[in-house]
Order: sequence, then C-alpha cells, then structure tokens
Amino acid sequence: MNFNNVVSLPAAVNLGGLENTAVKLTAAGVDIAGATDRVIGTVIRGAALGAAADVFLKSNGFHYVRV
Repeated sequence: MNFNNVVSLPAAVNLGGLENTAVKLTAAGVDIAGATDRVIGTVIRGAALGAAADVFLKSNGFHYVRV
C-alpha cells in the first residue's frame, strides 16, 4: 500500500509559481482545475509545460488551496 500522497506527473500547462493551486488530470497531464472540474490534488512544486510537477493528492480534503 502506498502511503505517500505526493506524485510527480507531467504538466499540461506551465505550473511554475502556482504552488497550492488545485489541479485536475487531463490526457496531457495535470492542468489547473476550474470551479466545476474534478480536483485530484494541489501543486506542491510547479513546473514548466511538459516537465514533472509534484502534486499532493486529495484524500480527506484540502488543508490549503489557492482558488
């Protein structure tokens, strides 16, 4: 069982400087989530388009999210 809630995923958009922003999963990678999107987690280390961004996965709720 994986107890680590942080994963690295490819960034579908430039996530640099967008730490603590809610994100969704798309075919191209993680993207900024909108108000009606299914949120998978929050960015803890942003990255440029196509690079790996670290995402804290959603579990029992968010502790700090910038919307």
